[in-house]
Amino acid sequence: MGIKSIALAATTLILSTSANAMIVSNGSFETGDFTGWVSTGINNIVTTTEGSTDGIYAASFNGGNVAGSGILSQSITTVIGNTYLLKLDYGVFGAPKTQNLQVELIGASTLLNQTLSDEGNNPNIFAEFSFGFIANSTSTTLSFTDLTTSVESFGADFVIDNISVSAVPVPAAIWLFGSGLLGLAGVARRKKA
Repeated sequence: MGIKSIALAATTLILSTSANAMIVSNGSFETGDFTGWVSTGINNIVTTTEGSTDGIYAASFNGGNVAGSGILSQSITTVIGNTYLLKLDYGVFGAPKTQNLQVELIGASTLLNQTLSDEGNNPNIFAEFSFGFIANSTSTTLSFTDLTTSVESFGADFVIDNISVSAVPVPAAIWLFGSGLLGLAGVARRKKA
């Protein structure tokens, strides 16, 4: 393998694994609306009244004491084979009733299908959730679905905020290994000359 091939491989590795810190658009809803999201059903942008963890806005589902019908989704660009980390803050505001949120990541197949449940609090107490996944498509759909029944929704709304997806950096050992290979290639080339 020539030095050019090794350099090209190292450059490709670096570019394909560089951290992509914020590939979710408007993850804290700080535009004051659902810009970047597809919103169906009953979803609302709320301020610090129902709680937020990053800025002054957050997304609330099932307002108005109705059965869960809200869905928020967004397509994000991913690299096949790369590992990513989804983070979000989730809490329930209001009466002590259980609220259910389905979190899904779908690429070429389902990568994550998780239901989060929490009971209402006043003030809202958020918990941070993290989920790792390996992309199997160049486009992955992130969606949040309200699964709450009408009986559970009276007097309580769940709120999400601070949503991010980031590439997981390649461990330092791989970088050291790669630089070691480049050094060996240089030594081998010098011996030939």
